Amino acid sequence: MPRSLVFILFCASLLFCSQLPTELVYDDILLIGKNQTLAQPSLSKIFTQHLWEGTPNFDGTNGSYYRPLMILSLVIDRVFFGENIAFYHLHSIFWHLLCCTLLWFWLAKYISRQKILFASVFCFAIHPANVEIVAFLAARNDSMACVGILAMLLAIKNNRSMGIFLALIFALLSKESALLIPPAYIFLHCFKEKQLPKKNILLPILAAFSCYFSLRFFADIPWPTRPSSSITDLGIGFLIYLDHAFFPDVLLPGSHVLWPTTKEIIGGCLGFVALLFLLYKSPYRILGGVLFIAGLIPAFSAIGSTGLAADRYLYLPMMGLLLLIASSCEQYKTSRMTTPISIVVILYMAIHSFRILPSWSNNIQLFADAVSASPSPFRAGAYAKALEEKGDLDLAADWYEHAVQPPNPNPHSCYNITWIHFLRQDFARIITAGEKALAAGCEPSAELAAPLSLAHALNGNWERARMLSNHHSRDPRNIFSIVRTALKARDRDENYFQNSQQSPLQDALKLLDANDPQSAAWLRERVQP
Repeated sequence: MPRSLVFILFCASLLFCSQLPTELVYDDILLIGKNQTLAQPSLSKIFTQHLWEGTPNFDGTNGSYYRPLMILSLVIDRVFFGENIAFYHLHSIFWHLLCCTLLWFWLAKYISRQKILFASVFCFAIHPANVEIVAFLAARNDSMACVGILAMLLAIKNNRSMGIFLALIFALLSKESALLIPPAYIFLHCFKEKQLPKKNILLPILAAFSCYFSLRFFADIPWPTRPSSSITDLGIGFLIYLDHAFFPDVLLPGSHVLWPTTKEIIGGCLGFVALLFLLYKSPYRILGGVLFIAGLIPAFSAIGSTGLAADRYLYLPMMGLLLLIASSCEQYKTSRMTTPISIVVILYMAIHSFRILPSWSNNIQLFADAVSASPSPFRAGAYAKALEEKGDLDLAADWYEHAVQPPNPNPHSCYNITWIHFLRQDFARIITAGEKALAAGCEPSAELAAPLSLAHALNGNWERARMLSNHHSRDPRNIFSIVRTALKARDRDENYFQNSQQSPLQDALKLLDANDPQSAAWLRERVQP
């Protein structure tokens, strides 16, 4: 192994091992901390379940993420390391370092100057956008898929049929984002050579796809539905990714297409100009460009589903971008600025990555730092949810209210804005916060309207309570039924109470006792023996 590569791996290891998180954060809490598949593993479960099936948010429907090797890697963590989360992160670091190693040997096929190759791989190893891959355990599947794809590309270069098959099936079973790279390679080969790749290359690719589709079919995992997203959202997401790739700073979760920062828009526009220049200058413009776009397309699907521009989606396309940058720099053979510029860029990325790592120490710290960096409604809502899960309901309520401010309230926080005050038993604030949220543009969902209806009823605003309860057939928290029962008593509806056992009578009586004792007395006469 080249000494330069060993130095890169040593520095990256030193960086990421210096601040190993010891708590689960973000989706790791569900995927690892509360996953029954990890507690009672079996190969049949691992290869016949979707990613989230063993977690509490599984609602009985089929998920669309088929990533058995990701689950297998977490099972290995649980078996060997138990609850020691630091070792889980060491496992993730291993996959990242392996990807850096394969990236070195793949780029070396195209880049002859060692200084440029060294700088390119070093930047990838410590890039702030890649901190999420190491610090966020649920993002490990991206580095595993990248290992498979790079191994496949190297096997293609060396005409290793079995290597192509094994590497590709490994990538596909790690994450679906690997699906587009092999077709992109076949397209490039046809475009350049005017014919299909040789059989010893094409057949292993087709065999790997056949195995993957067969396993997915027998596991009964459906394909994701096509997300709805506007051209504007996709364009903003593209600019955010270009900014994070070319001009990274303290990158934390929660970049959202509805609330981009000024820096992300300006940096994205400059990054787009830089990308066009690289596509013009690089001798591998087609290969690098296609790998960049093919790797980034799954990110557009995520943007359409959630609006989030997660940095982990940059991991695969980064190899295409690095090929463009390295091959363009190699055109300037006599430049004396290569070394000093490389040192400055590497130091810049190392410093920012080092600053990001402490934020991943726990869930509260992660989103506190994120909302401090950019107080968007999405990040405010994520911070509020983390506070709620830790039991800090008062501070969570304040941040939920921040998250539903006009003109673009966070839809997920709209569901929680009245419920958080219900948990606090602050019914006056349910009314003020709930009505403000509706005026700000929140959808009048059952989750928002039910506590609001109850608060209005307690306050004597019965008509407002009636209007809110009549608009919903769902009753996710069994609050509407209390309000409706009290309303039926106020209406003196004899027929409604003929089957009194089906009604929440005791709670309705408490509600009526608070501000309508006559209706409460009427109800008691009819339901008590």
